[in-house]
Amino acid sequence: MPNDAKARTLWTDLPEDLVAKVSDILGGPVAAAMSQTAGFSPGSADRVVAANGRRAFVKAAPEPKR
Repeated sequence: MPNDAKARTLWTDLPEDLVAKVSDILGGPVAAAMSQTAGFSPGSADRVVAANGRRAFVKAAPEPKR
């Protein structure tokens, strides 16, 4: 059951260098992204589609606090 107390990070909130890395892996820029809002962790969970049609599920966890 999802923990509603934790709001997920959205795709649009991810650092540009991470988005660029995902684009590199997919072989083209991300043309569409749908953030998944349910889950147990605050990390981003997104379904993405590159301009070339390749699709991926991207999960990004926040940096641990020191």
